[in-house]
Amino acid sequence: MNTNDIVELESRRRAGMLQRDVAALSELYHPELLWIHSSGRRESREQVLEGARAGTTRYEKIDATSQVVRLFGDCAVVNGDVDIDAVVGGRALQLHLRFTAVWVATAQGWKFASWQSTPIRDPA
Repeated sequence: MNTNDIVELESRRRAGMLQRDVAALSELYHPELLWIHSSGRRESREQVLEGARAGTTRYEKIDATSQVVRLFGDCAVVNGDVDIDAVVGGRALQLHLRFTAVWVATAQGWKFASWQSTPIRDPA
């Protein structure tokens, strides 16, 4: 596995989110996924997948404006900035975020294990 492979996995994850492709996301997401939203709300793998399945979370745009991948053995850490347009619980959101995403190598391949983001109020 190299950094380009992780970039490709990140692209597949974003495409799955945009398409609300629960099967593809289920394949990518680690069973113990922890998603910490920019609001501070925490969700498990099942909660994230249910939001996609039910349509309560709909992503309309996910544009990673920057990202850096670092490999640490069986762990890959992705840091970057992303612009997201989404509808969550019927409320339209436009987000400019700084994020950390973590992928881990498992016997079933690389799995997306963690996401944490924070709003960028001043892009400096």
